[in-house]
Amino acid sequence: MNKTIALLSNINIAPLQNALQTEGFSEVYVAGYNQWQSELLNPGSGLYTASPDYLFLYLHPGEWLKGSQPIGEITTSIGFFLENSLNTTVLVCEMVSYPLSTSTYIESKTDTDYTFRRELMEFCSQSKRTRLVRFSELVILHGYKTIFDEKYWYLGRMKFSLEGYRLMAQELRRLINALEGTIRKVLVLDLDNTLWGGVLGEDGLAGIQLSSEGKGLIYKEFQQICKDLLSSGVVLSVCSKNNEEEVRAAFATHPDMVLHWDDFTAQRVNWLPKHENLQSIANELNLGLDSLVFIDDSAAERELVSRSLPLVAVPEFPADITQLKHWLYDKVIYTYFARTTITSEDKGKAAQYKRNAFREQERSQISFEAFIQGLNIRVNVEPATEHTLARIAQLTQKTNQFNTSLKRYNEAETVEMYKSDNWKLYTCSYRDKFGDEGIVGAFLVRIKKQEACIDNFVVSCRALGRKAEYTLLKQLVGHLRELDCTLISAQYTPGDRNSPAAGVYKIYGFDEVAPNEYKLQI
Repeated sequence: MNKTIALLSNINIAPLQNALQTEGFSEVYVAGYNQWQSELLNPGSGLYTASPDYLFLYLHPGEWLKGSQPIGEITTSIGFFLENSLNTTVLVCEMVSYPLSTSTYIESKTDTDYTFRRELMEFCSQSKRTRLVRFSELVILHGYKTIFDEKYWYLGRMKFSLEGYRLMAQELRRLINALEGTIRKVLVLDLDNTLWGGVLGEDGLAGIQLSSEGKGLIYKEFQQICKDLLSSGVVLSVCSKNNEEEVRAAFATHPDMVLHWDDFTAQRVNWLPKHENLQSIANELNLGLDSLVFIDDSAAERELVSRSLPLVAVPEFPADITQLKHWLYDKVIYTYFARTTITSEDKGKAAQYKRNAFREQERSQISFEAFIQGLNIRVNVEPATEHTLARIAQLTQKTNQFNTSLKRYNEAETVEMYKSDNWKLYTCSYRDKFGDEGIVGAFLVRIKKQEACIDNFVVSCRALGRKAEYTLLKQLVGHLRELDCTLISAQYTPGDRNSPAAGVYKIYGFDEVAPNEYKLQI
């Protein structure tokens, strides 16, 4: 993870630095012991000099509440930092107190933990550059005594155990991955002993384990979670060595089947090697292999796929099948599919890929020119609104094939651009006879007097190959003319996967004034 992070706390949190570096953070700045407030309030401090991408603020309640300090000290200090820093996102950790006290079972009229959590949540919700780290959930999941170890407090003013530092670093990495949009798109599932217990071809439909009781309930709950993932925008696919006719019948007739054949956007049920089928799925969906997560109970199949297709994520399958649900959440969903927002485009992702399959089927039957003419394509470029900024950020983060500058922006950065007089952001929507694809692209344009510089032009892969990008550019030019711009400049940054964007400016009519640098008088 090529991101920098700073750590501020009222305890010694320095050991978290090593755990974060193990998680892949390139640089970690650690403020001195209990120097959190002076670092936030002093523009000349090391924090401001470091200018990190993210700032993690952890205040231990046992030390904070000793002096009964008001929460306003925290929020005022963070607010000052946000006003005087440019692009840092602040991650504020919840306070979780020691669960035992002299009050024992006496009901308290005021729950300090709850009050602080609620006020911090309200504060964080007011800015795109602040996020609440839900530390209470981590403590509930793993246990207070696992995360904390008091002996370190007496030895070196540290509260966390070694495992606590590891878990916190993992949580921060997952949260930041979600904020950055570095998530996978497709969950590819084996069938036998994965979506149901047993082997369909040997045990028969009546013999597989899938029910509302016992071991069958494990698989039924697993399917339900996958179904929920589908609703949130994760694309499901099947890759199984099986007889397709028998599999279709199982999905259609088994009374406890939660998922259905049509829930899977790409199905590969045959006897071919699974790595070949996974490559075929990626090709059909027009996605890179690094978009795929493959789940299979067979260690041999996982090993073959890992060796043949190293870009595909292949998590280890749990040896104890009773842990399947927890494993799916922890090792798959939070690791590869965590997100902080869900757009309307996300919710319709599976349907979008199916519509694209219909397009490709028609394209293979007629000439390209006839195909384009028959699609009845309609595109529209519109100025961004507050409601579309999350989608713009998502497009810059997730688009690889048509990403002219390869620049990635999180939502907080797009908000800053949107508020600035020096930037204009536009969304690109697409529809054709097969359906409405919603927002499929974006322009991020920097304005310098009468010159407009296209900082980035991104188009989702599901709208590529139909010449829509040139119509989008034509509409952008119209918008920029309305701003009295007379010159548009742009550039293309070559990368490993964005060659489809290489010639867009030159083909449209821009002059190439230097290698990969273009200008257009309007």
